[in-house]
Amino acid sequence: MARPGGGAYRRGSMRAAARLGAFAVAALVAIPAGADAAAPKVNRVEPAAAVAGAALELRGSGLKGRGTRVTVGGRRARVLRARARLLRFVVPKVRPGKHRLVVRRRRAKASTRLRVLRPFDGTIAVRPDRRQASSRTIGPDGGDVVARGRDGTTYLLRVPAGALAVPRELAITPARSISSLPLTGPSFGVALEPDGLDFATPASLTIRPGRALPRDAVAFTSSDGFKLQKPGGSRRALTLRIDGFSSGGAAGTTPADFANAVQPLIASLGPLTESQVETLIELIGIWEELFPPEFCLTQPVCVQVVQRALESLDLLIQQSCNDAFAAPTLEAVRDMARLEGSRATLGAEDDMSGECRAGVLRRIFNGAKALVCGPGANPLGTRDLVADLAPDDGGRADLDADGEVTHLEFLLFLTSPLQIAGLNAEGAEAQGCGLAALDALPAAGRQLCPNDRTAAERDLLRAFTYAQALQLFAQPYIDALDFCRVEVEVVPAAVSLDQEGEQQFAEIVTGVLDTANNADA
Repeated sequence: MARPGGGAYRRGSMRAAARLGAFAVAALVAIPAGADAAAPKVNRVEPAAAVAGAALELRGSGLKGRGTRVTVGGRRARVLRARARLLRFVVPKVRPGKHRLVVRRRRAKASTRLRVLRPFDGTIAVRPDRRQASSRTIGPDGGDVVARGRDGTTYLLRVPAGALAVPRELAITPARSISSLPLTGPSFGVALEPDGLDFATPASLTIRPGRALPRDAVAFTSSDGFKLQKPGGSRRALTLRIDGFSSGGAAGTTPADFANAVQPLIASLGPLTESQVETLIELIGIWEELFPPEFCLTQPVCVQVVQRALESLDLLIQQSCNDAFAAPTLEAVRDMARLEGSRATLGAEDDMSGECRAGVLRRIFNGAKALVCGPGANPLGTRDLVADLAPDDGGRADLDADGEVTHLEFLLFLTSPLQIAGLNAEGAEAQGCGLAALDALPAAGRQLCPNDRTAAERDLLRAFTYAQALQLFAQPYIDALDFCRVEVEVVPAAVSLDQEGEQQFAEIVTGVLDTANNADA
């Protein structure tokens, strides 16, 4: 199950970047040879602060020519692209702090300053301004808490009805400063208390700054770990989702900040977990929306982490496939389908687990079919089956909603997953076998009734409910139930008569679903 080479992202840049791969990134390093231009001149570097590994833009003049080199803190930087007035390069690995950035070509050189950031470790520090704090008791009906920072920024926490089960005192405190953010633009935020509080339904935080927020703003929260999100609203009133309490806010960002935001993923050893892959997909989606088109192609780190994510998903799928063949379950099929969805989001154009999912479904189908239509079949028996939602299907296996899944219910339920997996022949066979077994239940119930009326009624009632749920012709099931359940009482039950006396008797028929069946009583 080796993965064919190549992958892509949710948008066009993802696909192109995944195909680009490490070889293509390396190929961008060379600066095209050409006639020497004027001496290099540096006007500015954008952004002025970034983590090692981020791609930055140097603007000026005379930046393209034979022998052009870029160094940061004496370490040579990889050049991705060079034009006369714009040069793209990757920040080399140097210690955090301010460094001299030098562009050289032969004896001519120009320089500026670049601040290299400490790699983001996944945590931030919010310094609250206690004098600006505001609090209010909020109950199950919901409510608002409003605070105002020294700079005139207004923070509105809105808690919806049902978010809290009991009244709680909630406090929001504007931040004096926020440090260690992986975002380099102006920041606005609050500390939220009590720390660790979770909402049953997400609350919202609306930020109305005294001055307009940066155009490329990203929202952040630090409940249950630091998380980034694309905010709603506008530059004058930005809104973010609050799932729980610790802190929340927003800050301006740049394309280069992506390299810092993914540092916790890069720093982890071994393959990425599924949760880390999901985080990576969310981060790419945020930056792609802020900086289209083809954001990922502008940041080599993005290409690298996507390749790592695809390789990690391959390993997860392989392990899931091995486990599924050892113990076939629908849950394993759903797991592989979900992982394939992540691969597709990252741009993979193949389905590496398709054959495995089909093989597992065949094994499940063959076992279920034997229980329903094989020798000694027991269609209404039950097994320890977890048959909730099928892949991409909203139906439930439990047709009669009695909390149990019978062999027959499970086999009929398998029809949709089999067809979704492209196993149309098996899907048709599952449906045919299941409906044939269902058709045979009225006769089986009539045969069982004289010997075990209770069991016969239970089985026939189940079959009747299945027929109704599947919108089948239900009369055979009604007739069989009437045959088994009908009770006839003669009134009076006993009487004493004189030698030539007469007595009329009446019969009371109960348990009949179809009154037309009274004639058979």
